[in-house]
Amino acid sequence: AFWRNLEVDFRYEKAPNVLVAKPNANFTSVYESTVCTGGINYYILNDNAKIQVNYNSVRNPDGPSGQPFHDTRNNSLVVNFQVMW
Repeated sequence: AFWRNLEVDFRYEKAPNVLVAKPNANFTSVYESTVCTGGINYYILNDNAKIQVNYNSVRNPDGPSGQPFHDTRNNSLVVNFQVMW
């Protein structure tokens, strides 16, 4: 039974980002990045090994006055193979 070995996973994370918007060291703004991860685990070899496929969707903060905090694309697809003995 293929479906018996299949598992769905989801994770939500928040991480603070510090952005110094002015040369003044006393002025600091804090923003947040969020990551939503969704994927599947498939167990093989009597649950002694598994294959994971996860997609990470990353949302960066807007930053001050609508300026982008980062100009990067950091979503990712991750494939893992894990063995236990």
